[in-house]
Amino acid sequence: EEYDEEYEDEEEYFEMSNQQKQGKSKPKKQKKKKLSKAERIALRQQQQAKSKPQLKHPDDGDYGDLIFNQSQYKTNRVWTDLRELSGDLDGKDVLIRGRADTVRKVGGRVFMLIRRSFCKVQVVAEANDNTPKQLVKYCEKIKSESIVDIVGTVKLTKEKIATATPDSLQLIEIVVKKIYVVAGVEANQLPFEITDASRPEQTDNDENENESKD
Repeated sequence: EEYDEEYEDEEEYFEMSNQQKQGKSKPKKQKKKKLSKAERIALRQQQQAKSKPQLKHPDDGDYGDLIFNQSQYKTNRVWTDLRELSGDLDGKDVLIRGRADTVRKVGGRVFMLIRRSFCKVQVVAEANDNTPKQLVKYCEKIKSESIVDIVGTVKLTKEKIATATPDSLQLIEIVVKKIYVVAGVEANQLPFEITDASRPEQTDNDENENESKD
């Protein structure tokens, strides 16, 4: 009788063959150990750490959470105020800082509305030859109201971005090259957000109209 190459030697094969003749089936593979709640949390934290690297200095990477430096070093970087952004900077790189007002994924791109004072500008992260997919995935996980530093290229848009303010920022967006979370938000949802305050108040007439539709 010829033996199957799946087994290491003839003795192992014939022993298995005899077991099958006697009605004994091939031993089943051991089931994976069920993880405890603490182990699942630790595993999740490890996976999150890989997707959200922590950096001591902006030169350590193109994206990640910056560790609070406590004035241990100076970067000599120059920030551009959102009020200074304009079409005249088309094609030029700028460094901006602001809060992530909204973060949304559309297809393979991530759009963010960055807010500082009364200004809001749209920022887009898209994977290409100069931008890795990991950076885009990192942007996707940034929570609203996190403070971020962004290095990107100013680009003119064909259509107005209605959510950008003032009007001078509605025809430009910033294409992300580097992004760092300076102060993150851990909560999945804040009890009160700026977007809530931006919504128009609902009058009694509006409520009555909604009830009549129901």
